[in-house]
Amino acid sequence: MKKRKLFHYHTISSLLEESQISRHVIVALISMMTALPLRAETDVEFSGTLVSTPCRVQVGDEGLTVDFGELAAKNIMDNGQTEPVLFHIQLSECDLSLGSQVFVKFNGENVATNSALFAVTGGASGIGLSLTDSEGNTVIPGDEQKPVPLSAGTNQLTWLASIQATNEGPVQPGEFYSIVEFVMRYE
Repeated sequence: MKKRKLFHYHTISSLLEESQISRHVIVALISMMTALPLRAETDVEFSGTLVSTPCRVQVGDEGLTVDFGELAAKNIMDNGQTEPVLFHIQLSECDLSLGSQVFVKFNGENVATNSALFAVTGGASGIGLSLTDSEGNTVIPGDEQKPVPLSAGTNQLTWLASIQATNEGPVQPGEFYSIVEFVMRYE
């Protein structure tokens, strides 16, 4: 009885000997296999929220800067605060069918000893930033203000800013700044 091989394995060298396949063909095949581009697949996720706002913040008011200029530390010590500086946020293209009033909130760090003042940083010390609305109501950091009725078209929201002594030590001269974020909610 003759044994049969069910499987016959070939090595590259045995193929070269048995079939007379040129070494150049083998090298070319190996070269083509290693020349295939390497790929990596990954996903990029995009997301967002589409909102309907009744008004558009006027271009330029999104990054508003209120400059107090040079202030005399002695005036703050004598009077407790500086003269207020007006600032506005302009709303345009207001569509009252989407909302007829706006609630504004100013977010920022408050002074440790006076939660009604926004903290300032820099070389100056013993001072904080005070904001009031156009009716003289104090703006508390992180608290939503009472609603402001909107008119169709353009609306101007007005506040006053001043620098006040904080009672956290003496008022020391130097540069100061405070970054405060405003957030609007419509109804």
